[in-house]
Amino acid sequence: MTQLASLNPLSPLVTDMRPVPPHALVESRSCYSVVFNMLGVEQKGIGIDVNLEKREVTVLARKERENLREGCFWVFGVPTDASLGQMTANFKAGVLEIAFPKNSIEMRA
Repeated sequence: MTQLASLNPLSPLVTDMRPVPPHALVESRSCYSVVFNMLGVEQKGIGIDVNLEKREVTVLARKERENLREGCFWVFGVPTDASLGQMTANFKAGVLEIAFPKNSIEMRA
C-alpha cells in the first residue's frame, strides 16, 4: 500500500472549520481507504452519508459526555475509478476505516 499524495481527491475537506481527526489516506492496487482515529467516539455516534451525484462522502462524529454533546463532520471527494456502491466501513477500538474498491479495467483482468 502506498500513502496518497496530499492533493489527492480523497483528501478530507474541513467544512465546519474544525480540525480533521488524525487520519491516513491509503491507496492499494485494488482500493482506496480513508482511516480516521476517533478515540472517545462510540460507534453509535458515527454517521456516514454518501452523495452519489457529487461523489462525496460525509463523516459525522458525535460525542456525548456529562450532559454535553459535541459534533463534527468532514466531507471528502472520491476518485472516479472508485466504486461508491461497494463502499465498506468498519469501526473498531476508536478507528474508522472507509474503503472503496477500484472499478478500473485493470482490476477486472
